[in-house]
Amino acid sequence: MSYTTKYKIIKGPFRKNRWKLGPDTDMITLDKYYGLMKHQAQAKYRGESHSLTWEEWSQLWPTEQWLQRGKGKHNLCLMQIDREGGWHMHNVEVVERLVYLARAREYLDLRQ
Repeated sequence: MSYTTKYKIIKGPFRKNRWKLGPDTDMITLDKYYGLMKHQAQAKYRGESHSLTWEEWSQLWPTEQWLQRGKGKHNLCLMQIDREGGWHMHNVEVVERLVYLARAREYLDLRQ
């Protein structure tokens, strides 16, 4: 299977020894780890609580679901069950973007 990363990750043999997941990590796993790091950084920027670990993130995003992530209405995304509950394992679920977009009004109302 040919896989193209979703993120601009610096790859190459000269950098593999610095990968936290190990130099033999496949690109999908590395991409998923980088996705977690970006998710944590975005939550911190927005002032939201975030406690998802790499193990929990891997449970939420098995490879077959990870490959279905995207911006299309039938692609998958991670959503908070309770908008004010933060990004914690008991408060998140992977859903189709249609489900997430149906709740868009909640997110707009919280900003006002």
